[in-house]
Amino acid sequence: MMTQELCIEFASRVTKQKSSIYDPRVVDLLEKYSIDNKAEYKLIDLNGLKRFCINSCLIGKEDSLRGNFRVLGYAQDLKRLPRDGESENILQIRKSKEDMPRYKVSQNEHYFDSLIDMLQFDPEVAHRAREVIVTLAT
Repeated sequence: MMTQELCIEFASRVTKQKSSIYDPRVVDLLEKYSIDNKAEYKLIDLNGLKRFCINSCLIGKEDSLRGNFRVLGYAQDLKRLPRDGESENILQIRKSKEDMPRYKVSQNEHYFDSLIDMLQFDPEVAHRAREVIVTLAT
């Protein structure tokens, strides 16, 4: 659960500006995504945070949102990134979504059609092709 204090910390780290409970960004976050809007002490659950991320992406902030999560130590799937001394980080920093391999595949008709064709192959190949298709940014 994300408490009001964590929302303040989240806003401060993401924007790199000091924040408070009166910060309009924090107020907006708590009002839009809290479990119970009428509660005096508002909490945001994982579903609320996911809705916030999705809505932020829909309004064209996906690249900054992705970068902000990276700064906080989380990958796009909200899994914690390895810290110093932990195993190698396999994630590559991208300038924009257009640099991502899945975006390139989804925007190239030949590649995308090839994946669709693979659905007719051996069940294992079809299963793997289906996994790739599901992850594409179409």
